[in-house]
Amino acid sequence: MKLPGPLAALDLGEPPLGHLRTAGQVPFVSDTGEEKLASIWFVVCRTRCWLVAATLEDQWSVGDTDVALDRGWTWDAIRVGAWSTPLRNGTRGQADGLLKQWRLCEKGGTAVPAPYPDLPITRAPAAAGAHNVPDWLPPTVSAAPEARWLFAFETGREVPHLARNGQLERTNVWLAVSDAAVVLVAQGPVDPLLRTIEPPIELRRRTTARDLVVAGGWELPGALVDRMSPLAVDLANASPGAARWSVAVRQALDLGEPERAIGLLREAFVHDRHTASWGWVGLLALERASTASTGAVLQLLAEQPDLDLRELALGWAHRRSDLRSVATDLPAGLLAECTVPPVPEGLPWPPEGPFEVVGTAALLAGRTADGLALMAERGDTPRVHQAMAAMAAAAGEAEAWAGWWDTAKRWRPVDPVRSLEAIDRAIRLAPDPAPLHYRAAAWRHLDGQDATPHWTAALPAAPPDDLEQSTDAWRALATFAEGAGVPEVAVLAHRRVRTLDATDRVALQAEARLLERELDRPDEAVDALRLLAERTDAVVEPEPTRWFVWTEIGRLLAVLDEREGRTEHPEVRASLREAVRGDFLVPEAVDRALEIGDGRVPDAQLGWWRHLRSALTGGSEGTARVPARSLAGDALDALHPGGLGWLERARQNLDTSEPPPIKELTRGLEKVVPARWPRVSAAISSLAEALSIDPPDTYLFRGEGAWGLSAWPTAPPLVLVGADHLDTDDAHPLGMRREALAFALAVEMVHLAAGHPLLAFDGGLVGTSRSVYQAFGKYAGAAETVVDVVTLLPGVDQLAKIQTVIKLSKRVFTARAMVDKTTGFAETGMSWLGWTGEQETQVGRRFQGAAIQFRVQADRAALLLTGDLHAAVEAILRGQPTTAGKLTKVREQGLVAVLPELDQDTGMRIAALLEFAATL
Repeated sequence: MKLPGPLAALDLGEPPLGHLRTAGQVPFVSDTGEEKLASIWFVVCRTRCWLVAATLEDQWSVGDTDVALDRGWTWDAIRVGAWSTPLRNGTRGQADGLLKQWRLCEKGGTAVPAPYPDLPITRAPAAAGAHNVPDWLPPTVSAAPEARWLFAFETGREVPHLARNGQLERTNVWLAVSDAAVVLVAQGPVDPLLRTIEPPIELRRRTTARDLVVAGGWELPGALVDRMSPLAVDLANASPGAARWSVAVRQALDLGEPERAIGLLREAFVHDRHTASWGWVGLLALERASTASTGAVLQLLAEQPDLDLRELALGWAHRRSDLRSVATDLPAGLLAECTVPPVPEGLPWPPEGPFEVVGTAALLAGRTADGLALMAERGDTPRVHQAMAAMAAAAGEAEAWAGWWDTAKRWRPVDPVRSLEAIDRAIRLAPDPAPLHYRAAAWRHLDGQDATPHWTAALPAAPPDDLEQSTDAWRALATFAEGAGVPEVAVLAHRRVRTLDATDRVALQAEARLLERELDRPDEAVDALRLLAERTDAVVEPEPTRWFVWTEIGRLLAVLDEREGRTEHPEVRASLREAVRGDFLVPEAVDRALEIGDGRVPDAQLGWWRHLRSALTGGSEGTARVPARSLAGDALDALHPGGLGWLERARQNLDTSEPPPIKELTRGLEKVVPARWPRVSAAISSLAEALSIDPPDTYLFRGEGAWGLSAWPTAPPLVLVGADHLDTDDAHPLGMRREALAFALAVEMVHLAAGHPLLAFDGGLVGTSRSVYQAFGKYAGAAETVVDVVTLLPGVDQLAKIQTVIKLSKRVFTARAMVDKTTGFAETGMSWLGWTGEQETQVGRRFQGAAIQFRVQADRAALLLTGDLHAAVEAILRGQPTTAGKLTKVREQGLVAVLPELDQDTGMRIAALLEFAATL
């Protein structure tokens, strides 16, 4: 019996005995996805029964010896083995007859499986880290056992299939990708393989939220919200093998699933399918094993020599933040394959960050330009310049040392240790390493390290002009160079010290010593000493002293004069005068000036210095000055501490008084006449001529307390003289020698000649309530602000304090010769010196404020008019009973011993006069 239509093509192994069309249908799906239903036939053969269906293209059959007719209330079904299908109405009897016919046949044979489709023979597992592969797929879909499923995507396409109970069901089609194949599958009771697809497959956009995949003629729509379609197409179109694993790793990272990507890499390594994934190995190793990451890029470059490295680094940079918190533990064996060749010395290692890792790999692979460009993407960092220097050195470039020096400078602010490493490399390569040794020494000294090896290597070359280092480092270099016998470098170092430290004096002194003794350059030594002298002015009790510095200058200038054959020594004289003027209370200053000035300074000057020295130390050596023949006008005005014109500017601020009537001043007094008092008259006449004034009327007052002199600007002017001073017996405590009396008279007559007003209040100037300290600090500059420290420090020599106050007072007058910017310096200045308590003085004889300024001017003029410092001191001391007894001690021990014992007014007056005398 022949089967109808396409069933005739079925090979049942024996001729059929009979057949029957049932109500069941088998769905067939073509290679292009077209669906077609074919009726199921019940066929009886001698050894077994069959359920079969066929079209011209496809066949389906199942045969078995276990056959039964299942009768139901509403329909009947024929069952063959595990499969059942319903009968058409009215065919129960026919089916029953066929079964009886089959049972009458000789039994035998065994149940056989359906010839279509074949059951799977081999299977492949899903890879660790595979995406969305359902559990039913690996055990039911035939595949090569060495393959691994990587990805599965459930599409929106449905296909029908026959259930064993004869019902038609529909399930979705899956697109599954392994590293070897791309297949379409659908879950069902039979083999779910629909077909194997040969790439490429196509992705078509249907709407903004729904894609359409076309694979082997099948149209596979995506889900309504779908992002799997593009991934499926991307993976399926990749080349089978290692490349497909690489795409799977990338997709896992794109989906934010780095742990799955690591799982894929691990398994790819186990099956030797990781060779296309070196880029991903490098990325995942970046945070914890940058050395292996660099090796991975080298492996990648070996696979892809023309790889766009910048694109790789950019990709890593974009993904890097998502991986920092992930435990990227790759297999040790995989990382062991990420080896690197020997690294050029100094190349930043290990590399940091994606651009540096990729750039370093490029450098190691010989793509130097690409590597440096990539590293520069991080910015102008020290690491970039270090890489450039290392590659230049590895290439043997002559200027490679300059690159290392540049690198050292760039590292210095951020990493001193690396800066030292870099400069050491520069030193090894530099043709002239000495300048670099100096710079390395400067840094090591600043970092508290031993700089001696670098200084040793640098000497005897001079330090670079632009070498920057701390003052302490320059000092240390100077000491080291001097000890090493390289005075030239020691001098340069000392010069940098005094340039950096405006208060330094030690370096200046050492510089001068080396210039003179070691280098025989006295002219430069003089320059150093001049600067030392300037800085000495602001120091109390300096060492070396100011006078010593200036006399050293004079000595060296004398040496230069002798070398050049000069017979005149104006600079020598000026230096020695400066020494005596600056330290006018120091006998040693005068002694050294006399020693050096012998033969170089005029005899008159030497005689005056001896005269000054004997006043300081006792005795009567030296020669007095020739008295000034004329002292009037500007010459007299210039002797005021405030300078020319000071009195005229100050008059409006002085509170003055009118003198009493002449009759009241002279009542009962004896007028001095030449016949009775020739000595006094002669002195007054001579002084009046020198001062260009008319001789004032002079009167004597006698009785108890007949001491002191005073001038009164009356009409005509008066001078009153205490009779006690005219006693020529030196034993009289107040008697003055002729020269002393001449000085005392000159003082009073200068008051008249200068037009000094009578002051209503001796306490100071109107409106000048500020302290001397405030005046000095505010108006006299930085050097003068030391007065508060100088004068208050205990233990400072009393003479040094006196000398300091006099100097500072003079500077105040010089800098600010306005009465409203100065204040009296007698009482307040002396109180700073520790002289306290009120002195018992006659009314009107105590001078303060403006009065002391007038007295200073008068004393100076009187000294010029008389020329005898001894006589001036005698006149001042015997001008009042409280100090007259000090004259003997002055003559024996000098003013140096007596000044600290005097009252503040007298001490200030004599000190101011000595300061002036030292300038003559």
